[in-house]
Amino acid sequence: MKKKYVYALIVCITVFFIGEASVQYSSQPPFNYTGAEGSTCAQCHSNFNTGGGSISTSGLPAGGFVEGQDYNFSITIAHPTTRGRWGFSIGARDANNQSVGTFSDSNPNASPNVDELSHFMAVFETGNTYTYNNLKWTAPVNPTNAQKSVTFYYIGNAANGDRGLTGDFIYSGTKTAVLIPPNQPPVVSITNPVNNSTFAAGSLVSVEATASDTDGFISKVEFYNDGIKFFEDSTAPYGLVSSNEIEPGNYTLTARAYDNGGDSTVSDTVRLTVTGCTPVGVVTGEGYVNIPGTQVADLLNNPAYPGNPGITVPLGSLEYNGVGSNYGTRLSGYICAPITGNYVFYIAGDDQAGLFLSTDANPANKALVAYNETPVGFRDWFRFPTQQSAPIRMVKGARYYFETLHKQSTGSDYLSVGWTKPDGTSEAPVPGSRLSPIEVGSSHILKQSFQQAMQELQLPTAGKLVVKATPNPSDSYFTITTNSSSDMRLNIRLTDMQGRIVERRTNIAANGTLQLGSRLPAGVYFLEVTQGSQRQRFKLVRR
Repeated sequence: MKKKYVYALIVCITVFFIGEASVQYSSQPPFNYTGAEGSTCAQCHSNFNTGGGSISTSGLPAGGFVEGQDYNFSITIAHPTTRGRWGFSIGARDANNQSVGTFSDSNPNASPNVDELSHFMAVFETGNTYTYNNLKWTAPVNPTNAQKSVTFYYIGNAANGDRGLTGDFIYSGTKTAVLIPPNQPPVVSITNPVNNSTFAAGSLVSVEATASDTDGFISKVEFYNDGIKFFEDSTAPYGLVSSNEIEPGNYTLTARAYDNGGDSTVSDTVRLTVTGCTPVGVVTGEGYVNIPGTQVADLLNNPAYPGNPGITVPLGSLEYNGVGSNYGTRLSGYICAPITGNYVFYIAGDDQAGLFLSTDANPANKALVAYNETPVGFRDWFRFPTQQSAPIRMVKGARYYFETLHKQSTGSDYLSVGWTKPDGTSEAPVPGSRLSPIEVGSSHILKQSFQQAMQELQLPTAGKLVVKATPNPSDSYFTITTNSSSDMRLNIRLTDMQGRIVERRTNIAANGTLQLGSRLPAGVYFLEVTQGSQRQRFKLVRR
């Protein structure tokens, strides 16, 4: 009897220890059995990578990882037949086969296991697959060269749940990822305008930048003035090309370039000054007398036009009246826009008048914008549709060249030009506070009104002065011949294009011949001969 009890005790103890060995890792498997160093769970369990099942991951970095980034992932174990219990283990090794990164989780059935992550309690669940969710791996910060390549070793157990070591199926897998280098920010600089540039309002100004990215491409470039974005461009060359609508002021420009990785860089600051025009208060008025006819063409076809006006005087607004008969005039100068927007010009004249306006300060760009072909009443702006211009856009502080041509025959005579500004208010006529002349400070501008000068020019004189200059053009000198019925002495002067006197003769006999200009360089000059209130003016060309 005693021997039977001893044998029974030995059997119980043996069964107990065998049972304990079969379940000792169901709570958490031993460390370093993922296959990273050759050891796997198959050393205890049977059927390694056989049986048609698999283990897979979702969420681990595929091919590349970013330093310091968290990767939330899951592990799925699958088997073609029903299983009853599931477990896993995963580790990450660098190029030197050292653990790299940090594992963590929020899954109650998983837990860190030294430097690895594994099941904490093998899950009892009947089925063909099981997934462990809410797992996390955090990539290393400032990785060493060896840590720039990471291999994940993972292994899973599709167990039959009988707490034994046989009948289970172990599946393993690996996945490798390399460090994705940190995104390099783009480079950007403003190339136009250059720093501390100055432009006149209305000038064409280009705001341009270059941008590049060494490890990607530029997605867009934004342009700012004083921190406020005013333009964006996604195609090179980047910038706002040839804008003429920049108003007077001081501008602080920057450009911000963005790359495809989301990084951005701000350029150095470029400072820009835009100056506005300052009206002088008058325009240049030129008068031509003793020209019959009612058409502006009569003025244009007269030999005195345009180089030999009877007078050149300032005019304080774009209006005059009561000048006389059989004359023509040209008013010219610059008009300064007080605000940015669309302006409508209008004109009224007797007999015929036209207004020419340039798109900028260049006279070559002028075009006819308003006119009346037949006489209209004083300030009768709206008799004919042609008297009003189409809306014309102008920029605050910019100056625009203009001309008026007016031809008067007999009877009432006047010319008026007005405008309606973008804010809806009108100035009719346009006042001197918007105007500047062509020849500010020129020696031949008189200190009298346009009307007075024109009236004096048409007064009868004691004798008619006739002046001839030959040859013109000349290769050597000019022969000046004067003839007058008056004995009043003459004053003669020759000026260059800047109004500077280059030759002068005074107290010359009224009738005679003299030579001028023999020592002058090639160029254009103006001859002026005066006798009392009479004056003759000619353009001379020295070749």
